[in-house]
Amino acid sequence: MTPDKRALTNLAEGLDLPLATIEHAALASMEGEPSEEEILALAAEFDSYANPVLANYLAQEPSSEHVSALKQYVEDGRASLSAEIRALLKTSAGLRTALQQMVQEVVAGLGSFTLAPVAAASDGELDQWRFEGGVVTVVPAVGHPTQVYIVIDFDDPKSRARYAILRAEDGTDVAKLPLDERFEEVEDGVIQRLVDLDDPEVERFIKLFRMPTSRGALSR
Repeated sequence: MTPDKRALTNLAEGLDLPLATIEHAALASMEGEPSEEEILALAAEFDSYANPVLANYLAQEPSSEHVSALKQYVEDGRASLSAEIRALLKTSAGLRTALQQMVQEVVAGLGSFTLAPVAAASDGELDQWRFEGGVVTVVPAVGHPTQVYIVIDFDDPKSRARYAILRAEDGTDVAKLPLDERFEEVEDGVIQRLVDLDDPEVERFIKLFRMPTSRGALSR
């Protein structure tokens, strides 16, 4: 859906922002009807140094609603994250700090495993991630170029994980992958999931997985 031109004009005039910046941000949004906060978050990426209004927006504290939504996403293996929150992670230092603390709480949780930064492969990307307690491997699905297997091989065959979560080193991105919520798919300490790279969350997770500076956890 095309954003309402009058609403965008009013927003630009009310904040003394260039209309082109607001229109660019609105069209770049993943939502059909982006909120004012999401538009400003995206606009800040395009014009953060040219306009003091956007500079102030970059420095503002995240709302309690944003923090609560992010916390639910981090702690609930099945919860999703809105495009608005994802946009704000790129502009709000406070929200990025909150994300770092939340992921650390998952890491510290009983039975969780830390996914710490690792040495890069020769091409700078990873297909295997060794952690204290096992190894995670991404394996291409033969004959299916848009699918990969996520294989987690625990050292202890009794180990379990409901989901994996990874965040970018700078906190501007985060992704999560449900693994074994019912603990029914684990045999001899191995979890294997076939995932589709056409799924935006899976694509984001694999991108972060292949970055050696990412960090996160396997949560029980």
